[in-house]
Amino acid sequence: MGNAYLSHSYFIPGKVNPLVFIIGRTVGVFQYVFRQLLVGDIAFVLFIVGLVIVFRSRPVSSRVTSRHLGWLLLLPFAFNCAAALVRAYPYGGTRHSCMLIPFALAGVSVALAQLMKHKVFSGMAAALLISLVCHLSTAKELPYVAPDAQRSANMEAAMAFIHQLPTEEPIFADVQTNLMLGHYLCNQRPFVSDRSIPGFVSYECGGHRVIASTTKYIFTAKSFYDQWQEMVAKYHVQPGKKIWVAQMGWYTYVAFELGNFPQFHLAPHYFGPQIQIFDLKVGQIMPDPNLLPTT
Repeated sequence: MGNAYLSHSYFIPGKVNPLVFIIGRTVGVFQYVFRQLLVGDIAFVLFIVGLVIVFRSRPVSSRVTSRHLGWLLLLPFAFNCAAALVRAYPYGGTRHSCMLIPFALAGVSVALAQLMKHKVFSGMAAALLISLVCHLSTAKELPYVAPDAQRSANMEAAMAFIHQLPTEEPIFADVQTNLMLGHYLCNQRPFVSDRSIPGFVSYECGGHRVIASTTKYIFTAKSFYDQWQEMVAKYHVQPGKKIWVAQMGWYTYVAFELGNFPQFHLAPHYFGPQIQIFDLKVGQIMPDPNLLPTT
């Protein structure tokens, strides 16, 4: 996912200045925490103010100094940021940095408490004002998935379509799609999977057989071509056998990209902007793999 929606959460040498990356991704953490761009920016400034206040405050005890508390708030951000700089772990406004939420809120709270002079009424008024700004401001953080794509009706229609497919025609999917098929097609019930074929997993749910890659999280046109050839060979699928390809979630472009090659004669079924299902026959003419998009 470092090349997909998390690409901005990993430092890429030569592409962005390290200081710009650190500041930008840290601000992104606060925008994610408050789910609002404007309030997130303000919260980041308040966090810096809170750090200054903590570092300059009186010692809590003979063993716990103000510096101890200040570093306690700062080091989690430093560790997460350092991991992103060496491309070991993402840092920024995604759930992967949610362990920073307690420290972010603590720092912001210190600054607000000082500004409100530790008055309860003033604190409640500030909280109400922040809530109003979050709901009324247009500077909201955009979701990774558009609202129209998140409608439950899209998945319900896709599952209804799959249930009416012939049971002898299997479904092929990438890892991302397989996670959703395992949830919705199997009605959230346990199922037995077969991992005897390296690189793939297969199982049956609702009378339908699913074969999914275990190595490609999201199919691109090129990786789909490679995985299709490997799957057909390893499962000894006979020529002429129809297989349905399902792709659900982020970056579902395979049907669109393959549709640019007239020899496919694809007729994809779309269920919202991010769920596509189409059929292919084993042994049909395939395009030159060197012409297929890799991203």
